[in-house]
Amino acid sequence: MFNVGCSMRIRLCGLAMLVAVTASADVVKMSSGNQIECIVIQENPDSIVIRRAYGTMTLPRAQIASITKSPVLTASDVAPTTQPAAGQRIPPWSNVLAVLVKSTWASNLQQIPATVIDVGVMKHVPYQSYRCGADYEVNIYGDLDHPASIEIGIYRSLLNSAEAKRNCIEFIASVLTDKADAGILRTMNQTKDLVTRNDLSIEITPPTDPDAYGGWWVSVYNEKELDAARASDAELKQITVAKDTPVPAPAAAAVTPTGSASAVASSRTPTAQPAPAPAVSDAWSPSDMGYARSRSSSSSGGGSVYVRSYTRRDGTYVHSYTRRR
Repeated sequence: MFNVGCSMRIRLCGLAMLVAVTASADVVKMSSGNQIECIVIQENPDSIVIRRAYGTMTLPRAQIASITKSPVLTASDVAPTTQPAAGQRIPPWSNVLAVLVKSTWASNLQQIPATVIDVGVMKHVPYQSYRCGADYEVNIYGDLDHPASIEIGIYRSLLNSAEAKRNCIEFIASVLTDKADAGILRTMNQTKDLVTRNDLSIEITPPTDPDAYGGWWVSVYNEKELDAARASDAELKQITVAKDTPVPAPAAAAVTPTGSASAVASSRTPTAQPAPAPAVSDAWSPSDMGYARSRSSSSSGGGSVYVRSYTRRDGTYVHSYTRRR
């Protein structure tokens, strides 16, 4: 039988272990000399996927010098993890992503630009989008700590795959916090179906539907929470970029000007000095933009996408910035 002191020591020990686990990080050193504090969430033969703040990045192994484990995070916003609130039926982004990267079919995970939706129930609801495996796509909508919707879809080669559809259904069922919701999903008609239970809608959408973008989808959403999750015009300016926004060019090499004090003192001919290694950017590259969805035929807005990493602080959407070292 435990006494109070023993029980308290066990609780404190468990808490210390939890803190140690959640506070650890990875440090990825790039061949350019930059170091990135992050959490490596997936390793593939030619690349790794890292999590930083509220976004992910895919790094080619050819550009990586080393990966080491750091015992403690030096930046609190590197990889925040949020536990579901009481009654939260759609789990936080971090939980959804943790299940996704462990799925055998979800290799080569890549975050892709999420095109701003300006019509329908998803109008101006910020979201993150991920491609993985052969032709899977996962989208997470709204406040990433308290999503209003999650969905998974399959395209092209997988549309006639019964196994791929089972993978989609089991993925969503496994992340839902209410087992009754998961049970309903597993019994739904895979051709087309919609069930709403206590404000949570579970829907299966065929590729023939006008808003399906040619994919087969499993979606879970709360319309009231989607309404509350919409971004204002001012917020959209903060967390979106135009599809044709150029990627910032690396810094040019510094040149010592003729006749400068340093040149005279050294009595050497001025030469170009090596530029500092450019910081790893979270901006979308042109190749990333190639994966962004086209706008729907009924869309009237411009061609914009959400930034790679955003969060909602005190009820306002902001671009997440992480420290770099």
